[in-house]
Amino acid sequence: MDEATLTIFTSHGVNLHKSFKRNNGEIEKSAIAYMSKGTYSTVTCLGPEKLNDVLNNLKQNQAVAIGKCM
Repeated sequence: MDEATLTIFTSHGVNLHKSFKRNNGEIEKSAIAYMSKGTYSTVTCLGPEKLNDVLNNLKQNQAVAIGKCM
């Protein structure tokens, strides 16, 4: 069984996301991720369906990292 461990960071106060826009045919991205207060949790996804569920249910004030936060 495939397994993936992720850390989900939840910001208290600001949204954590990237912004994308097209400029003269080029895609520009900018990170808006200035977290100063928040929490994190570790999630283990058993299979791609669970991973997809976790990623699709992230809120605007959440970000994900691969692996376990120590």
